Amino acid sequence: MNKKIQELVAQLHEECHKEETSFLCTIQKNGAAETFACGNLPELGMCLAAQEHNLDKELPIPASTLRSAAIEAAESISKEGRKTSSHTFVVNDLKDIPDILDRIIRGDFT
Repeated sequence: MNKKIQELVAQLHEECHKEETSFLCTIQKNGAAETFACGNLPELGMCLAAQEHNLDKELPIPASTLRSAAIEAAESISKEGRKTSSHTFVVNDLKDIPDILDRIIRGDFT
């Protein structure tokens, strides 16, 4: 993550702490993700619930399905000791995504 983004996240954390506002943010680049949080456990739980609720409105598939597929893929990659997947998917119809994610979870593309 570049320095400017790190500084902006630090400013956000400081301002939220001053205002007693909770936040939960994950930033990802090239498969390396960092999560930043401000708040106590119940507040962060509320952030997670709100994220899932809002993502369910925005995504073509349920956030829980996407999360499960991503977790399975990440675990599979770390078990194999690889950092990148050898599969590329071109999706012409968003309705195909749940089937592709199901196939990834089953291990059809190992």
